[in-house]
This record gives sequence, C-alpha cells and structure tokens, in this order.
Amino acid sequence: FAAGMNLGIRQMQARGSFDAFWLINNDASVASDALTQLKRAFEALGSRALFSPVIFSGRGIWYAGGKIDFLRMRTVHRSVPISMQQPFTTDFITGCALFIPQAVIARQGLFDERYFLYYEDAAYSLAARRSGVPLWVVPQAQVFHSEESRNNPMKTYWLVRSGVEFFLRESRDVWWGWVRFFLFFRRLKNWFENTYRPKPIAAEVKRAYTDASL
Repeated sequence: FAAGMNLGIRQMQARGSFDAFWLINNDASVASDALTQLKRAFEALGSRALFSPVIFSGRGIWYAGGKIDFLRMRTVHRSVPISMQQPFTTDFITGCALFIPQAVIARQGLFDERYFLYYEDAAYSLAARRSGVPLWVVPQAQVFHSEESRNNPMKTYWLVRSGVEFFLRESRDVWWGWVRFFLFFRRLKNWFENTYRPKPIAAEVKRAYTDASL
C-alpha cells in the first residue's frame, strides 16, 4: 500500500502542480459530494493538515476518527462521530480515504515504505501530530468501505507484523518498556496456542512475529 500510494502521488506530481491528493481504497465508493466537502474543509482549515471523510461499512460507521492505542498495541476506530455538522480533530486517520495536501507532503514526505501493508497510515498520522499537523475528520464527506479482505488470512499476517514493527519503532518513554513487555506475553500466548490448540490463524500470527523486523 505505502509503495503503491507513493508511486501514484509521485506520478501525479510529475504531471503538474496539485494542491492535494485523495487516496481511495479499491474497495471503497464515495458519495457524490464527498470530494467537494473535503475541498471545502481544506480551504477553510488550511493546507497544513490531513483530512478524512466519515467512512461507513455494511455494519454502520466504520471510521469516524480514532486513536493509536499503545496500551493494547492497536489502532482504534471511533464508531460515533463527535459531530455530524462540523469537522473535528482526531489522533489517527485511516489510509482508506486519506486527503493529503501537497503542503504536508512537502514538509513530512510520503508514506514509510518499510510497511508493506497496514500501519503506514498510523505512522503517517503520528509523524504529522508530532510535527504539529492537525488531523481532521469531515463528517459532511462520506465514503463506503466494503472490507472485502476481512476474512483473508493474509490480512491477519500483515496486521500483526506491521503492528509489531510500528509499535516497536514508535513507542517512547514509558511506552517503550510497556510495548516490549506486552509483546513478550502476546508471543507467549501465541506459542501456547500453536502448541496446544493449533489453528491456522495462530500459525499466521506466529509467522508474523517471526518475520517482523526493524
């Protein structure tokens, strides 16, 4: 994902001068006015920010803001918007429908290609926050995400592997020790599952732990 999005952005940059880029997952569809609403937010809130629509799935709201949870080593999506009338800030923006101004790219660069799939958006969100770039959810802009890869075992592999790499790289202060402590017990639990209650999903998790690297 990171390398593919970066390639697309670079190709468009070579074609002309654009104010922003909107990245859309191939299993997402957009409301007819979604881009117009994002552009309005961009014009009102400034070019040094990141933007996302509210994203729906077949089960309701899939993303309406979120956070990076170092305690449980995961990213968490809000399913209840803070507002449906006005844009609001968030700690984490998913890459599913991320609107990135060129001013942010010029300052921060593109996605970290050490992440093959998943957590490149968490890394980008965290880097933005650490440099003072606000992250906005624009509820007037709406996208539907079908989540076709939900039952794919490779999704589990990359979620675990990329998650481990992200939290080991990005943990600071007290979280540095906690992440390593928590990861030790997660791996111990996975060893127990593979030894005494072997399942294909546990084997994928073990492979992800083994392949994770910095």
